[in-house]
Amino acid sequence: VFLNNQWNLNDLLFTTVGGRYDDIQNLDGRATWHATVSWFAAPGTRLHSSVGTGFKAPTMNDLYWPATPWAGGNPNLDPETSTSFDLGVEGTLFDERLVADITYFQSDIEEMIVWAANGVGFWTPTNLDKADISGVETSLTFQPTDSLSARLSYTYTDAEDAATGNALARRAKNSGSAGITWQCGNIGSLYADYLYTGNRFEDAANTQKLSDYGTINVGARISLSDSANLLLNVKNLTDKYYETAAGFGSIGRIASIGMEINF
Repeated sequence: VFLNNQWNLNDLLFTTVGGRYDDIQNLDGRATWHATVSWFAAPGTRLHSSVGTGFKAPTMNDLYWPATPWAGGNPNLDPETSTSFDLGVEGTLFDERLVADITYFQSDIEEMIVWAANGVGFWTPTNLDKADISGVETSLTFQPTDSLSARLSYTYTDAEDAATGNALARRAKNSGSAGITWQCGNIGSLYADYLYTGNRFEDAANTQKLSDYGTINVGARISLSDSANLLLNVKNLTDKYYETAAGFGSIGRIASIGMEINF
């Protein structure tokens, strides 16, 4: 069951309040809620904030992944619960061609579900008593012309196990992206993105590090008619090798072609 309500005061103040109740078999029912506010405090300046609670039930894989000599599910998992808050300010300049935003965020998560290897190398999910995640997210978008736009983003994240003070596994403190899009008139558009993920620890004890990496994605949307577009994409253009978890390497360069048809 979900209930949500929105208010708009003179197109200057926007608020949202909502609640939800989930009833999942073999688990206690959980109620969650959220509230948001967006206020245009001055011309070109918008303040925004949100606060709420969350609930995440274990997945089928978390509970019942078939047991093998190296991995297996955990039917005794508890669901995750969380409380989150963020506060930020957005500013615009040059007739909204330049948009900058900075946001502080914080989440307190209880019974966080974490897949990790135990002392003998057997992978299984367990509940982490409490995790604290906080940080700052920034973004900058610049559109010098109607056909050209550029964007930058950077996020600093401090994610730790509240009991030990160690960093959570596979969560980078530093990450960011840069991208550019060019609208080529009626022909279509081109884009290029660079995605960066910083160093992070592989294990809960923080003894093994994973190297940082960056990947480049490029693509094109070519207009064939008013209702059809040809899509061309290349992911990881430079065929960069990286690991999202120890021993799990990247797929490498991927090229794809597709069609988009609007009816």
